[in-house]
Amino acid sequence: MESFATITMYANILLMKVQMGPKITNIIHAIKFCNQMCMFSLKDLQDMSNIVREQFKIQMASFNVRDAFDEIINMYRMSANLKGINIECHISDDVPQDLIQDKLRVQQIISNLINNSLKFSDNNTEVNIRCRFFPRTSKLHIQVLDNGIGIAEKDGEIIFKPYTTLPDA
Repeated sequence: MESFATITMYANILLMKVQMGPKITNIIHAIKFCNQMCMFSLKDLQDMSNIVREQFKIQMASFNVRDAFDEIINMYRMSANLKGINIECHISDDVPQDLIQDKLRVQQIISNLINNSLKFSDNNTEVNIRCRFFPRTSKLHIQVLDNGIGIAEKDGEIIFKPYTTLPDA
């Protein structure tokens, strides 16, 4: 994981300290995006391994919800722009500024939802992310709206089985 952090660090140094044209700046942002995606994939694999070994642990801590969403959405913004897809995010006023939860897991969920949305949405469209909070149950509700193929009701249960994808995915 240190090598991923090093790549991000050098990319950030380049972006802050070196004068570059927009083309090179976009390439550096793409490198950061790919690096972050690799980090998420590696984390997913580690999580699956820990779940199988019954050693998975949730890391509860306070974090800023809006910042967590912004970090993930900004990560996908360039790839969305390449497809002509506009990403919009609305976080309802009922969502507290800070939550005590596992930030990485929340971000993994947001990332997976956005990634699938972008993968299956047509070019030159929009992806809308909405987030609400239900105080009585302390549940965060994340909704992604797009024009993708969606999931048939009959396939709803299948996709939550480990290592399962739908035929058209």
